[in-house]
Amino acid sequence: MKSEYIIEENIINPLYESTYRDIALDLTKELDNPIIINRIALILSSQSFGFTPITLKSIHKELFKDIYDFAGNYRSNIIEKTLFELFNKEKNIDYSQIEKENILNHIINFHYELLKLNPFTQGNTIIINIFLLKYLQYYGFEVTKELYNKYKLNKQD
Repeated sequence: MKSEYIIEENIINPLYESTYRDIALDLTKELDNPIIINRIALILSSQSFGFTPITLKSIHKELFKDIYDFAGNYRSNIIEKTLFELFNKEKNIDYSQIEKENILNHIINFHYELLKLNPFTQGNTIIINIFLLKYLQYYGFEVTKELYNKYKLNKQD
């Protein structure tokens, strides 16, 4: 495992800012796994984002590949169906009619709805927090340690 970390560290470190690493370290306090810390930082530094349950699943798979055999899989088909309904409802919101601060509050409420679903067997809080940060980036919010600290949630699993 140590050699895998060295390979990932050499590839990933130049690609992300210290802010993403600091957030990743905070998200993983209980895991204390340098591979996961690097994967989080890489995900946060990536410009790609799709607002779908598939993205949520992809983040879980990318973060926990080679760690959990269920990485990237929801707990059940019912969860997946519910997630698609929740995402479709969110997609129908016209953010052009909402002030930026209210957009932030709305996104945070959506985040809580995702957490309530508890879609994965393990890693829900960390995955959904990463997704929240990517969603905020998508809407033009700069992801900083201050923004993260303002809206982060306690670990639940």
